[in-house]
Amino acid sequence: MSLEGKYEIVSSENLVEFLKSLGGDGSAEDANAFVNQKVTIEFKQDGNKYSYISTTDRGSRTVTFEPGKEFTEELLGKVQLKSVASVAGNKVTIKSKIPNGAEITRVYNINPDSVIVELSGGNVKAKRTYKRV
Repeated sequence: MSLEGKYEIVSSENLVEFLKSLGGDGSAEDANAFVNQKVTIEFKQDGNKYSYISTTDRGSRTVTFEPGKEFTEELLGKVQLKSVASVAGNKVTIKSKIPNGAEITRVYNINPDSVIVELSGGNVKAKRTYKRV
């Protein structure tokens, strides 16, 4: 199955609590504003390079990565993440370290009609569901 496709947000579960648990300069207000935005995500592949494009009301960001190689990305435009991704079948797993030393994991389960993202860090978990557009 191809990992390529574009999806829009349908629902989020426990995301505000997850974002607040990351610490950093972000406030609860920033987390609530982020959760309430219209979000689309798009996956592209070029050989062994993958791109993840996230578009919100505030703009878009593109993250390009190769499985197994460290890359840098930003969360909420404030938190710098050092990340490593793996790809297995229809699943993209991104493990990240944030500045306070904590680790978070995002698992993108890419299906023909949807993407389900499972987020975890410490003892906090969240879930986001997207539908294909």
